[in-house]
Amino acid sequence: MTDKGWNQSDLARAAAKFMPDKKFNRDNVSLYVRAQQLPGPVRLRAMAKALNIEETKLIPPGATASVDEDAPPLAMRPLGSGNVWLQINQAVPQDIALKIITLLGSVSK
Repeated sequence: MTDKGWNQSDLARAAAKFMPDKKFNRDNVSLYVRAQQLPGPVRLRAMAKALNIEETKLIPPGATASVDEDAPPLAMRPLGSGNVWLQINQAVPQDIALKIITLLGSVSK
């Protein structure tokens, strides 16, 4: 985005051209830029095409694609008081899933 001199709205407008419904909201870019949500496969493709880069350049190390086209692989929504709503929608090894569940269990106590 910076290399092209674009702001979030510019990227959203450019990415919209590559969306099936021709819609891409600036808020989608904002959530990604603020590391609150990874783009789902369709939005990821649209942003990569708009930026003329490989999709893999937009995914942080260790992140994986969503198994559901309609849901982002990772989303965090601030709830206040230092808490967030965390949504994980991606394939992970079973041992990692168990560690996450264990961590979440210790948080809720």
